[in-house]
Amino acid sequence: MKRLHPAVTVVALSLVAAPLAAQAPWTAVPAFPTACYQDRDQFQAQLAAAIDANHSALARQEQINSTLQKGLDSNMAGKQAAMMAYMQKDQAGFQAYMQDMAMDPESLQTAMAGRLHRLQAFQTEFDSLKGKYDAEQKSTLDPLAADVRRMADPGTHGTPAQLASAVAKYNAAYEALCQRWIVQGNFPGFLARFKHYMTEDYVPGAMRLDAKNQRSLAVMGVNTRDYQSTAPMDAAGKYMDYTRIVFGLRPMKPMSTSL
Repeated sequence: MKRLHPAVTVVALSLVAAPLAAQAPWTAVPAFPTACYQDRDQFQAQLAAAIDANHSALARQEQINSTLQKGLDSNMAGKQAAMMAYMQKDQAGFQAYMQDMAMDPESLQTAMAGRLHRLQAFQTEFDSLKGKYDAEQKSTLDPLAADVRRMADPGTHGTPAQLASAVAKYNAAYEALCQRWIVQGNFPGFLARFKHYMTEDYVPGAMRLDAKNQRSLAVMGVNTRDYQSTAPMDAAGKYMDYTRIVFGLRPMKPMSTSL
């Protein structure tokens, strides 16, 4: 059996491990609900638990990475010896490090600024969608809610049947709105676009920068076994924050005649 060169093995393993690490935080995101009312599922509680777990994992990893970076800063005296030892131990890794050093810092900063600008554009798009939803909800549901209140007011002499009809009209209008915006359509479309950008562009770009930083630490003699990019957790957290807002728009239960 032909044995792979060590450098080839390292590259092959990195190609397998990196996508798995990038995917892991996303697997904790609960499947979107299909109901228009929160009491029909446990989504909000499941999402809150996923957000909390992701936030805790992100904070732990940031602390680990920060501690490793401080280890580098406190070991500057042995930097030259560490570099020589690393070069002899891992020539492929050292070559990758030298390629990192040859990269144009301005191009890296430009790429990072571009990703941040794209995130801001997504936030602007979401704010616009939310504003449109709020306006349509107000124009569609407020008049129907007013009808319900009139039928429920003893002074208007609304019959139980009239009240039930007004409530049914309100619930039907809300559920149609919910289908267009929350369960299907506008908000899920935004979430799909946001996730695609984060997984296909934002996370890979951020992970490349983190891999560069990890190599720099390793070359300087820092044990980077526990180092990990926080980009996947950061991206999944941002995605879940939007998701929480979207599905939090659902009322707990349908309107009833017992106001």
